[in-house]
Amino acid sequence: MNPTELLDQFITEARECLENIGRRLLDVEKDPGNAELLNDLFRQVHTLKGNCGLFEFKALERVVHAGEDLLDRVRNGSLAYNADIADALLEAMDYTAELVDAIAAEG
Repeated sequence: MNPTELLDQFITEARECLENIGRRLLDVEKDPGNAELLNDLFRQVHTLKGNCGLFEFKALERVVHAGEDLLDRVRNGSLAYNADIADALLEAMDYTAELVDAIAAEG
């Protein structure tokens, strides 16, 4: 696979992850105590972060990493999931989508 194909695959997978994250955020909002939902949300964000790291998209990786850290604190019980956390995660993923769109447009 050449670099352009790899980048195209990254963009496609990042957008799919973001769609899954958005759906899962809504699910967690409805049932914030559901460990299975939180774990799945964490895995989706973790996967996206890892993919960002492969391409050294540092700004993108930092945003996603912050979301992952926040979710990890919720999962381990040191932080309770609430509307502010949900809003912060949604904003982070919206910004992530903007960065992915910029990468898609600029290569």
